Amino acid sequence: MALKTTEVEAKGGPSRHRSLGLSDEQALRIYEVMRLARAVDERMWLINRQGRAPFVISCQGQEGAQVGTAAALRPGYDWVAPYYRDAGVVLWFGMTARDQMLSFFARREDPNSGGRQMPGHFGSRRLHIVTGGSPVATQLLHAAGVALASKQRHEDAVTNVYFGEGSASQGDTHEAMNFASIHKLAVVFICENNGYAISVPQSRQ
Repeated sequence: MALKTTEVEAKGGPSRHRSLGLSDEQALRIYEVMRLARAVDERMWLINRQGRAPFVISCQGQEGAQVGTAAALRPGYDWVAPYYRDAGVVLWFGMTARDQMLSFFARREDPNSGGRQMPGHFGSRRLHIVTGGSPVATQLLHAAGVALASKQRHEDAVTNVYFGEGSASQGDTHEAMNFASIHKLAVVFICENNGYAISVPQSRQ
């Protein structure tokens, strides 16, 4: 499916996605996964407000950063260490909307943990999604470890790790960045500044 001609293209210039080296199909796929992440999130909020699920860890407003950065990787070869809001990342890497709902309802069939983890604690060895936990910033240490393992195996795999701006105040963040720098690891640190940092204003991050 081809996208409509944009105003820029009509004047002889390349469209924004083509100027970035993306085909129409790639741009549409990125958009589809972003929309899917939002649709699943909105459904979870609706279910939560009906009293059928205890809480939601929302990804709204962060889908572009999540899917755009994940789309630069090679799912099944590169690795991602998401944090609990990264629904777009894990959808791009092969998790399904059904998988997310099974986790949301803590069902036995939940592929992340068999229903034993909180929603948003994504993880799949098969899909190269590093399992996350509740304490903020711990996934950065894990990502540095995964990147070190890739280097020791002489693989050119890249690891993306995601975190909110509140995690920037944690020692784990700085330790992971320092470790990655010292060992020259292929790990990309992606801070999703959503203004949610609990009790610490952004001005002090």
